[in-house]
Amino acid sequence: MFDEHRTFIFNDTFDVHRTYHYSQNVSLTTHAMENVHMDSVYQSQENKLSFDGSIDRRYVHRQAINEVFITDSQQVDSNHFIFSAMLPKSHMYFNDLPELTDGHRCYDAMLLLEVFRQTSIYVTHKYYDVPLNAKFIFNNAEFKILNYPLLEIMQQPLHSVIQVKITNLKYRKKILAGYTLEMTLLINNIACAQKIMGIGWMDDTVWKKLRAKNENLPPLNYNNIKPAQCTSVGRIFPRNVVIGDVQIKDSMLSATLIVDQSYSSIFDHPLDHIPGMFIIEACRQAALLAVNSYKGTPANQLILYNCNMSFQQFCELSSTAQCIVDLHEITVTGTLINVPISVLQNGTKNTIGTIILKVVNDAEYEHKEKTDFYWFDFGGVLSPPISSLFDLYYEKTGIPTDQLQAAMKSVADDMNLPTLAPVENAILTELEWGSRLRETMARLFPETDTRRAQLEHFGQQWFAHVTANAAMVKQITDMRNAGYRVGILTNNVVEWRPYWQSMVGLNDVVEHIVDSCDVRCRKPDPSFFALAEQVAGVTPEQCVLIDDLVENCLAAEKRGWRTIQFLNNEDCLNKLHTLTYGEE
Repeated sequence: MFDEHRTFIFNDTFDVHRTYHYSQNVSLTTHAMENVHMDSVYQSQENKLSFDGSIDRRYVHRQAINEVFITDSQQVDSNHFIFSAMLPKSHMYFNDLPELTDGHRCYDAMLLLEVFRQTSIYVTHKYYDVPLNAKFIFNNAEFKILNYPLLEIMQQPLHSVIQVKITNLKYRKKILAGYTLEMTLLINNIACAQKIMGIGWMDDTVWKKLRAKNENLPPLNYNNIKPAQCTSVGRIFPRNVVIGDVQIKDSMLSATLIVDQSYSSIFDHPLDHIPGMFIIEACRQAALLAVNSYKGTPANQLILYNCNMSFQQFCELSSTAQCIVDLHEITVTGTLINVPISVLQNGTKNTIGTIILKVVNDAEYEHKEKTDFYWFDFGGVLSPPISSLFDLYYEKTGIPTDQLQAAMKSVADDMNLPTLAPVENAILTELEWGSRLRETMARLFPETDTRRAQLEHFGQQWFAHVTANAAMVKQITDMRNAGYRVGILTNNVVEWRPYWQSMVGLNDVVEHIVDSCDVRCRKPDPSFFALAEQVAGVTPEQCVLIDDLVENCLAAEKRGWRTIQFLNNEDCLNKLHTLTYGEE
C-alpha cells in the first residue's frame, strides 16, 4: 500500500504533500449521511458480485496473484461502485498476529488498508481508463475501524463488500488527474471499517525524472541491527519484525527500521523508497513497544484501531530511519491509547502522526450480535441543563434569558424557521446569526447593554467555563468499553464544534457523531433520524435516543425508536441500566 508515493511539487500538477489520516474523524459520518438514497442501489448490485476468483493483478499493482484480495466489482452509476473482497484466514504477513488475551484473533487492520488500497487503484484503472503504468499519489486519507468483533478470523475466509463513492474530481489541462474516494467495508451488511482518501496520478516518465537520482542506489546492510522480540511487537514470525535496536532514554523511545527488500510479502515489486505501508507497520510496532513501556500493556492485549499519519517527504532506502515516541505524550481515553509518533531520517522528520491502539475486551465479543445503537443528545444531556447555561450566559453578558430567547426567536421567525434552525442548519454562519441577534436586541430591548456580549462569536463565550456532564460522559465511555454501539445525535453549529467536542472529549470513543449543521437537517425532523439510522446501518427499532426534549423523543418514537427523556443523571442511568440489562 502507498507504493509509489511521498512528497514533491512539480509544474503543471498538484501540490501533493502526503497526508494519510487514519482516525475516528466525524467527517466520515458526514459523507455517509449524504448517500442515504444509495443504500438500496448498492444492495441491488451486491448480488451480482462474485467471490470465485481474483481480479487481474495488474490493476492493483501486484506481481503475485495470491496478494490480490479483490474478487469482483460492479459500477452502480457514474460515481458509485461496489467491490467484493475475500479476506484470507491466513497470510504470512497481514495475519501474522498472535491470539489475543481474550482468546480471539481478528483480521489485521493493515489487511483492511491493503484492501482499500487495491480498491482505489482498481477503480481508477478499470472505470476511469488511467494507464496501467501511471504512478499514483495518495494525497490524504481517513480510516477507522467501526466494529472489530465482526472482523474475527473464523474457519472460512471472510467475504466482504466495499461500497465506493467518487467525489471531488480534479483535472489537469482538462484531463482527469485525481479525486476523492469514500469507501466503506461491510461484513454481513454491517459497516466494519471506513476510509476516505484523496488520490492523484501522473505519467510514468514524469515520475522517473523526479526520482532518477534514487535509482540503482545500493541497499543498506541491516545485519548488525538487533530486531525487536516478535511477541513484543505483536508478530509471530521473526521476518515480520520491521524494527530493531530499540532504545529508551529520557522518556524517548527510538527504534530503527529494518527494511528487507528481499521479503516478497512486504516488497511485492521493486520500489525506489520505503513505502507508506511499511512505515505504518513500523510505527505500529514501535507504538506497541511504547505502550508496554508506558503502562505495561503487552502486545497481545492490543490491536491497531486507527492511525493518523502525515508523510512529509520520501523515506529513502539509502539512509537509516528511526521511529521516535515521546512516552510522556501518550494519552489514554477509555480503551483507546493514543501514541504520537514520528519517523526520523537524516535529522528530518519525514513522517509524523498518531497510532491509536485499542485494549481488547472480551465483553465486546459477548455483544457481537448486539446491533442496537444508543444515540445521546449533547445539549442538556452531555452538557449542563440548558437553563443553567442561559443563567451562566447572563452572568457573562448581562443579557436576561427571556430577552436573549426572544431575540433568537425573532431572528428565526423572520426566516420562517424554528428558533435555532438558522444557525444549527448552517443556513447562517455564526457571524451572520450573531449580527442579526445584536440588531434584534437593539430593536426589541434598546435599554439592554449588549457590549459585554460577543454575539458574533457566540459559541466561544457561551462555552467558556462550561464543563461536561461527567456522569453521562463516563456512561458513554463505559458502554462503549462494554461493547455497546454509541453515538452523539446533536442539533449544533459549525463554529461551535471545537468547543463542545473538546469539552466532552468523546470523539475517539463514540462510533458516530451526527450533527445537524453537517446535513442542514435537525431534530425533531424525521429525516434527521433516518440519516442517523443510515449512518449506523441499523433499523429504527434498533435505535435508542437519550434526549432532554420531549418533542425530540416523541418524533423518534413515531419512527419506531425507543427513547429515554433525560430528566437527571440518576433517572437516566437507572433507565439505561434497565434497558441494557434487559437486552442481556
